[in-house]
Amino acid sequence: MELSHIETQNENKREVARAQVWIQEASIEANGSRSLPGEVCDLSRKGAAILLSQSLKSQTQVKGILNLPDNGWPVYCNATVVWCRASQEENGWPVAAGIEFIGLSLDDEARILTYLQRLGSSRQGLGRPH
Repeated sequence: MELSHIETQNENKREVARAQVWIQEASIEANGSRSLPGEVCDLSRKGAAILLSQSLKSQTQVKGILNLPDNGWPVYCNATVVWCRASQEENGWPVAAGIEFIGLSLDDEARILTYLQRLGSSRQGLGRPH
């Protein structure tokens, strides 16, 4: 997807901008278990789609770490797994999971929005690296 196509979803009569991105440094921790490395392939201020090595049950509460490529600190977030299915990506990640952020700090939400806006104007960072 090109950034000129930042999508909006009509969710509970609210529009949520999201963009296809590729953030290689991300991880998810579920139920206090070890951290699962992953890659974020879709991001909005409300949640993300993350590629993982193993599946997570829907409605599982997780802790996530997303390293936005903005030279800032990592975004630490609590989230709920909304969906989990076999990945459509041909990149070695067998599972894709959608997470919805819970109680994201205003600073982190602003960083995500700034990052998405920067991507929209520069088209930088989209697509899987070669």
